[in-house]
Amino acid sequence: MVKAARAPRPHKFPPEGKERLLSPERAQRLDPGFVVDLLPLERYHTVADIGCGPGYFTIPLGLALSEGQLYALDVQQEMVQACRRLVRRAKVPNVQVLRSEESSLPVPDGSLDGAFLAFSFHEAWDRPALLRAAVRALKQGGWLSIVEWNKEPMDEGPPLKERLSALDCLDLAEPIGFRLLDHALLNEQHYLVTFRLSERPAKRRVAAKKTPAKTSPAKRPTAKKAAARVGKAPAKTSTPRATRPKRAGQPSGRSRRS
Repeated sequence: MVKAARAPRPHKFPPEGKERLLSPERAQRLDPGFVVDLLPLERYHTVADIGCGPGYFTIPLGLALSEGQLYALDVQQEMVQACRRLVRRAKVPNVQVLRSEESSLPVPDGSLDGAFLAFSFHEAWDRPALLRAAVRALKQGGWLSIVEWNKEPMDEGPPLKERLSALDCLDLAEPIGFRLLDHALLNEQHYLVTFRLSERPAKRRVAAKKTPAKTSPAKRPTAKKAAARVGKAPAKTSTPRATRPKRAGQPSGRSRRS
């Protein structure tokens, strides 16, 4: 009997290329401070930078969380070590860099106000499992923000077949209990989509079974309406800063730290 061939797993960014992830040229195309300004974080939040790599977004996140805590997590040990070196050089004391598993995050359950995944969601071997791990780690009402490549052919970035559109992210996140909060085009190549953990599905089912007359779950958009929102979000839900393409040399958005 011939076994069916498994779909190839998404590739991981090679650690030997980590210096490219910290290059000034990359910052010109996508300023990390600009992205952090668009997140629904508060300075006292506890946040996880999931798939932190060598720390491109880790330092701006740690500085924005001036009264909070940041967990920088990665599955590749070389990336963890590189991020630790960067954090030490930058002297950001509220950042803890840890080795992680994709479906098991090394943080206490219900401890996070927010989770941030930048260019790591498309690399996940089991994306629903990663989202479920985020749900376990998040507080009720916590937020999840994903930065990814647009799903269209271009010279840079991962193969087209491994990319996720904002609608793909919505299709994966909504059944787990997330609702769409915002969608922004960052430039010609990248987008940001943010969700809020509205209600854990397991708790909703138990409540509905025990007291069906008294429960009234929060209304959520239908799949059709949610899909339409993703398509129209840059025009309706994002701030003007979020929808303008980021050009080389353009000043970054107003920093929370100023």
